[in-house]
Amino acid sequence: YAKQKHVKAGLLTWMARNSNVIVVEVGRDVGLSLRKLSQALRQKGNLLIFPEGTRSADGKLGEFKTAFAKLALELQIPVVPVAISGAWRALRSNGLPRPLSKIVVEFLPVVLEPARASEDLLTDSVRESIARHST
Repeated sequence: YAKQKHVKAGLLTWMARNSNVIVVEVGRDVGLSLRKLSQALRQKGNLLIFPEGTRSADGKLGEFKTAFAKLALELQIPVVPVAISGAWRALRSNGLPRPLSKIVVEFLPVVLEPARASEDLLTDSVRESIARHST
């Protein structure tokens, strides 16, 4: 999914419409956004969620939001953490992209929590998994 502010006009709007992107308006009805995401998962779709909600300015992991954990626990589905290293150097928020920068994407072992686990526990487990593999 993507924040509304990232797909307001031009090419990104077209890409979102034609690439199964679920646009979420941050600060509005969170329940509606979660229902859209939940519906996609129930239809056997996959979601890519960045739990920090933003890019890192220095490559360090930020605080994780719990929306992904809420969905995973509610629907009893696994979470596959993905560690992305180097992207902050390649595409800085205050400058031009650096096309020759190295970005490493690593799919980590599935994190399964019991159905009765808390959102915070699952969120922390996923964050710790990514932190162990991030550089």
